[in-house]
Amino acid sequence: MKTGSFFIALICFFAFLSSSISVQAGTIKIYPFEISDDKIDFERVDVGKSRTRKLKVTNTLNESVALEKINLLDDILVTLIGQQVIKYPIKFEQKGSKEFEFTYSPKVPDTIIEKLTFTYSIASKPSQITETGIPVTAMAMGVLLRQQELDFGEVFVGDTIIKNILIFNKGNKEAEYKILAVNTTNMNSFQCLANVGDIISIAAGSTHSIPFRFTPQNAEKIFTKCSMLISDNATLGYEALSNIIVYGTGKNRAALTQLRMNNEFSVAIGDTLELPLQYTFSNISALNNIITLRGTVEFRDGVVGIVPHNSAEMNTQIDHTVMNGRRVVTWQMIIPYASNELKTVLPFNIVGTLGVADTTAMKVRVLECRIDNIPARIDVKDVDANITVTGYLEYNNRKRTVLAQGLGNVVITMADAIVRNECVMRFEGLNQQATLQVFDASGAIIGSFIVPQFQSPTISIPHKYFSFGTYTAVLWYGNQYSITTFIVLP
Repeated sequence: MKTGSFFIALICFFAFLSSSISVQAGTIKIYPFEISDDKIDFERVDVGKSRTRKLKVTNTLNESVALEKINLLDDILVTLIGQQVIKYPIKFEQKGSKEFEFTYSPKVPDTIIEKLTFTYSIASKPSQITETGIPVTAMAMGVLLRQQELDFGEVFVGDTIIKNILIFNKGNKEAEYKILAVNTTNMNSFQCLANVGDIISIAAGSTHSIPFRFTPQNAEKIFTKCSMLISDNATLGYEALSNIIVYGTGKNRAALTQLRMNNEFSVAIGDTLELPLQYTFSNISALNNIITLRGTVEFRDGVVGIVPHNSAEMNTQIDHTVMNGRRVVTWQMIIPYASNELKTVLPFNIVGTLGVADTTAMKVRVLECRIDNIPARIDVKDVDANITVTGYLEYNNRKRTVLAQGLGNVVITMADAIVRNECVMRFEGLNQQATLQVFDASGAIIGSFIVPQFQSPTISIPHKYFSFGTYTAVLWYGNQYSITTFIVLP
């Protein structure tokens, strides 16, 4: 044979050999088999129905192969055509073929995305597991519970929080579902708020929320099991029992458990009254907590002579409304947490009491306590004390004092602070009837005058009321007052 003829014959032989082992379109070779399709796609299958796909498997070796197992989900039944029940191992003679059926019968709505694997044996390789790379996909249509657990996290004992579980319509059309029954353990802390028996519509691919309520009774981690029997019309009467684990942790709320203060105080006119308060807290551990306290101090009488001291650590304001005969001063503190025992001071200036008893009753009250802006429980709300005020001057057996400053916004103006004839005063900003009282240097009252309600009213006091000396005028309007001092010459 000529050399050229030999090479031509050799090329033809390889061409023939190649055509005899070529893989057809859609087939895939996975040693030691050739498989007739490169995928198993069941597409969309209603729960309760079935769909079948077929694969032809061919042994590509020149020796026998034992197929020991095809590995797939339980919902996918694998049978060998011609046999009702598959029996492993399945023997493939050399170059032999067998045809398999794969039947998907979903019991619950689900999505399947996995790969086909099998185990085989040959003489030289016993029990080899091979992943074919063939995707197995399916979507079981219907309504299902979307999650298996629900975590409420930490909740204060006695508080209530509501979270939702979701019912999902995996179908490609609107579905109606209803919850046939709900069974929840530990109903003291958990409650499913589902409307049992109500028919609810869900659009395709959409969800519906079912609320759960958690109210912890104790400071501990609490579990419950909830089973829900759900039916729908998307899959011809499909019913399924769905179980969900619900849990959360109850924790004790931080609390103000004690508020302490001295029972008796003594302060002189013009001095600062300091009210030391001691607080005891529970259930606070972090050192970076910020504590906000808000409350009131109520004075039974002598109210016009007690005003808040200008303190950098306290934001205060005066409530000018007398409540049940008491002046109420509101206060607020923001302090860093240092320990469960804290001490603060509420300072007040005593500027006068104008004819009241030596002793004034006082009540300190806590209205609100917040830890890191979270409300804390208040177990004790108020403490009482008495203040003894000293420094009065006597006049006709009545105790009086000269005021050091005013509480109001009305400005008393005079043409001249030195009076030689009559005393003329103008009251800028006064918009109501008022009473003007004039005191001499001893604190004795020399006259009381009604100031009518006019725009920027004035009043003229005859010189006969005065003798040589220093006088103080106090204008009373509502629960406020303004003052001025002037000198009268003979």
